[in-house]
Amino acid sequence: MSALSDFRANPDTAIEKYDFMVDARGFKTTKLPGVTNCEYGGPCTLTEAKPSNGVTRLAASNGGSDYLFPWVNRGVGEVNVLRAAPNGTMVVTGGMNGCSLEVRSNGPHLIFYHDADSNRLGVLKAAQGTLECRIEPRVYTPLDLGEKIVGETIGDGSAYFHQLLAVKHGGKWKIYACGIIIGPGIEMPVKKAFRATVTKLMATID
Repeated sequence: MSALSDFRANPDTAIEKYDFMVDARGFKTTKLPGVTNCEYGGPCTLTEAKPSNGVTRLAASNGGSDYLFPWVNRGVGEVNVLRAAPNGTMVVTGGMNGCSLEVRSNGPHLIFYHDADSNRLGVLKAAQGTLECRIEPRVYTPLDLGEKIVGETIGDGSAYFHQLLAVKHGGKWKIYACGIIIGPGIEMPVKKAFRATVTKLMATID
């Protein structure tokens, strides 16, 4: 069983064995009308690459049975997902480093937001629906471990981010986080994964 298949079927145990990063460079988003720096994602297909330094890269492309909500520089990315989507469905976004993930219920849908810098949602556009959860940097990186690791290798162009992934399992939505260190360059070579919290499970939505 591949890392991605294992994660879909057994996320609680698989996330202890694997770390993931999402590469959304091949995904085309849609600008939302009437607002600034707000974009919509949509259905996607996740293609799994061979692990590199313990991290499995997931390339996202348009169309498919999973969903992507984008990172927008100094903006807001979002996507609507059916709450009743099948088990194994994933919802992904770009890496977070100071951003927040917010989920709201709106009728039969869950709306996933990527709130850049944790201060754009509610300013550039109002959040819709009832708040289900908000995962801020203090939750997924309480000790700023990524910053400390990169600080030890300062000068080589390394960067860090936190990859948050949601998956439907057992009728519930579960959101997990992985810490990733990448080297310089457009290909974002993976250097290592790191664990920023005791548990990688950030939230559960019934």
